[in-house]
Amino acid sequence: MGFSDGLSGAIAAYAQPELNDAKAVFNMVNAEGGINGHPIQLDALDQGNPGSGKAPANVNQLAQQDHASVIFGMAISNDCESAMPVAAQDQVPLLCQHADTSQVIPPRKYLFVDTDIESAEVGSELTMLHKMLPGVAHPRIVIFGNQNLGTEQWGTALKAAAQKDGVTVLSEPFMSETATSAAPQISQIVSEHPDAVISELFGQFYPPLLTGLKNAGLDIPVIANSAGVFYSSFSSAYPKLAAAFIGAPLEAGQYHNSSTVQALQTQMKKLGMTTTAAMNQGENSLNLIAPFAIVNALKTCGFPCSGPKMADALNHVSLNIPGLFPNNYKYSATDHTGATGYVYYQINPSTNQLAPVSGVLPASKI
Repeated sequence: MGFSDGLSGAIAAYAQPELNDAKAVFNMVNAEGGINGHPIQLDALDQGNPGSGKAPANVNQLAQQDHASVIFGMAISNDCESAMPVAAQDQVPLLCQHADTSQVIPPRKYLFVDTDIESAEVGSELTMLHKMLPGVAHPRIVIFGNQNLGTEQWGTALKAAAQKDGVTVLSEPFMSETATSAAPQISQIVSEHPDAVISELFGQFYPPLLTGLKNAGLDIPVIANSAGVFYSSFSSAYPKLAAAFIGAPLEAGQYHNSSTVQALQTQMKKLGMTTTAAMNQGENSLNLIAPFAIVNALKTCGFPCSGPKMADALNHVSLNIPGLFPNNYKYSATDHTGATGYVYYQINPSTNQLAPVSGVLPASKI
C-alpha cells in the first residue's frame, strides 16, 4: 500500500496521525495472518506543504517503483486533484480524504473519497445553527476557513444556502493553506460580533479562535466539520464548539466493546498512542476509513489484487465496525464518496467527554 500526504509542513498535524492510524490497522491485520497469508506492506512519502507539487511525483513513484496496489492520503483537495490523473494513468486506485465537486462528478474509476465533498455539509451546518440558536430568527454568521478548492466551493454553497434561509453572512475571512497565524481573521470576527461562526479550518486554528471569542466575551456557537477539529480542541472551557463526525470519536463508552476496536487499540498502544487524546489525533475516526476500506476490499479481492480489480473491490466495500462507523459505510456509486450523513458532537462540561447532540443529519445533494 502507498501513502502520500504532508508529513512535514502546514498539515503535519493531520498527516502524521493519519499514517500512524493506518499502521495500526495494517499491523492488526498482519497480526491476524494478513490477507490470505500475505502481510500488508506500507510505503509512505512526504508531500510537504499543501500545493507543493509533490503529490503527482509521489503517486508515480508509489505506483511505478513500489508497485502499490492502492494509494491513500491526500488530506487537501488541491493535492488530490493534481495526483488524480497520474493515478488514473497508472491504473492505481487513489483514496483521498477530501476532494472538490469537479473531481467526483461524474465518478472517476480510480478515485475514491473517504469522507465527503465539503459542500455536502452545508445543510447539516444550517440545521445545527438553528438548533443552537433557537431564539434567533435571523442569525448573523461568519464563514471562516482555510483556502483550497473544496472549502472555496463549500463557502460559496454555504453563503447561498444561508441567505435563502434568512441568515446574514457578515464576512468570509478565508486564509492561506500555509498560514501560520489566524490572528488577523480572528480579530475581524471578534469586531463583527456575529451570532455564530461556521468553519472549515485546519485543527491548529481552533484553539486560538475559541480563545479569542472567549476573551472577547462572545459566548457563541462554533459549528465545524470534523475533518478540521482535533480531539484536543474540545474543552469544557468552551462547550459551544459543535463538530460533525462521520464515524464516532475513539472515546471510552463509544467502543461498544467491539473485538475489532479492542484489537486496534492494542496496536495503537504499541505505536505509542496510549491515551484517549493520542488515539484521537488528527482527523480521528476519519483516518481509519481508508485503511479499513482497503482491508475490506483486499479480503474480497484476494491476493494479488490491483488495478481495475482493486477498483472494483473498492466499489463493493461495506464497513460495519460498531463504535467506529455506521452500518454499511460504503463508497457511493454516484460520486465515490462515503459520507451520507453527520452526527454532531459537543463536550459535556460535567463529564468532560464528547457526546452526540444531534441525530444523523443527511448530507446535502451536490
